Amino acid sequence: MKMKTFEVEGFHSFLIGLKLGAQESRMRSRLCKFLVAKMEQTDQERMELINQFSEKNEEDGTPVGSANEDGSTTFKIADMHAFNREFQILMNEDFIIEETEDKKAMFEVVRHAALNTDEIYSGAEAVMYDRWCDIIEGE
Repeated sequence: MKMKTFEVEGFHSFLIGLKLGAQESRMRSRLCKFLVAKMEQTDQERMELINQFSEKNEEDGTPVGSANEDGSTTFKIADMHAFNREFQILMNEDFIIEETEDKKAMFEVVRHAALNTDEIYSGAEAVMYDRWCDIIEGE
């Protein structure tokens, strides 16, 4: 299974949104663990880029940032062009989950559930569903 890093979170949300029973749900949970690990890795690497390209606090060398109302932080980036270039490289990296023998059942069950869902998609959701199917089918 291959996708771009920027697609991982959306694919994870799609899988979580599927209404599945027993075995299908367990297999989806196993696949989602790989996706969550990748999202955590990506967030850590994003923070490394922020640390590398942000202005630093003179007192302790931490990135200069300000808290937002929603609880997030906006960092003051010293070289936005360089940061954006590196961030785009990060987000366009391929993320591959090898379909090894020990993952075979997981892939088969999730593939069948996702490709045969009774959900009806339209508009942008339909376009995204088509992409998720491409990922699931290995295209």
